Amino acid sequence: MRQQIVIFTVFLIIGSVFAGVIQEFKLKDDTIITVQATNNTKVPSIVWTVDAVECLKEAITVYADEPLRASAYLELFQAKHPGNWSVAVGYTTLISDSDLYVETTVSGGGKKDKTGVLYRIFN
Repeated sequence: MRQQIVIFTVFLIIGSVFAGVIQEFKLKDDTIITVQATNNTKVPSIVWTVDAVECLKEAITVYADEPLRASAYLELFQAKHPGNWSVAVGYTTLISDSDLYVETTVSGGGKKDKTGVLYRIFN
């Protein structure tokens, strides 16, 4: 019984962490946006991935313009994980020798907005 409780607790904790890796939210005009991390990520901890998703979500809720979103995303992530970070948005090919990176995708927003836009923050 004790082992079952421990296993359940571990799954509950892991599920809570992964829930932060996908975030769905509404903008002011009721547009639904989904931000999620892809499998193309290399960071020391899942906490970094969750932080990347949360920072991008905040940038999207503040700015409608893609360059401003990218700049805000960079600034927010930099505040949590200091380093020499850069952001790439909407790429089809990206060649980089980065040691650390998190790739996210943004989807939703209806026909007028881009869907499935890739963001990569890298160091």
